[in-house]
Amino acid sequence: MSLSLKQILELAERESYSTREIEEIIVGEKALCGRTAFYDYFKELKHKKMIRQAERGAKKVIVPEKAAEEEVR
Repeated sequence: MSLSLKQILELAERESYSTREIEEIIVGEKALCGRTAFYDYFKELKHKKMIRQAERGAKKVIVPEKAAEEEVR
C-alpha cells in the first residue's frame, strides 16, 4: 500500500476531516501526490469499502468503513 493510501486511511480514522480537507493535507501540505492521483486513491479506497462518508452534525466527514456502520456523532 502506498504512503498516500496509508495517510488517507490514517486521516479517516480521526473521523473529523472532509474529502476536501484530506486532499489539502495529502496534496497541498505533505505533497505526497497530485490532485488527480489523490482522487484515484480515494476512489480505490471507497471501491474496496475501506472508507465512506458519514455525517457529523452538519459536516460530512470521511470515516473508516466499520465506523460508518455505526452512527457517527
